[in-house]
Amino acid sequence: MVAVHGITASHVAWRAVAQHLNGMTLLAPDLRGRGGSVHVSAPYGIAAHARDVLAVLDHLGVGEALAVGHSMGAHVVAELAANHPERVTGLVLVDGGLPVR
Repeated sequence: MVAVHGITASHVAWRAVAQHLNGMTLLAPDLRGRGGSVHVSAPYGIAAHARDVLAVLDHLGVGEALAVGHSMGAHVVAELAANHPERVTGLVLVDGGLPVR
């Protein structure tokens, strides 16, 4: 499972969820400009973040994953699924709000 945090959060937002996954692997990268990726420079935006999540999956050799996103992260994983449907086994969109386009 790859979990993407909201606009003002970091990977830490998924800590409580991770405790209840019963052995499922959770990948929770920090989006560029946030958390441990605070010094990663532009480009920012939904498409750039989706490319970054894909790059994390590629780097770790993960062929496909359940994609979970909260707030802005929901838009990021929706973008990932739209552009790379073969990599996403399902989507969980939490409080994604209105489209940003």
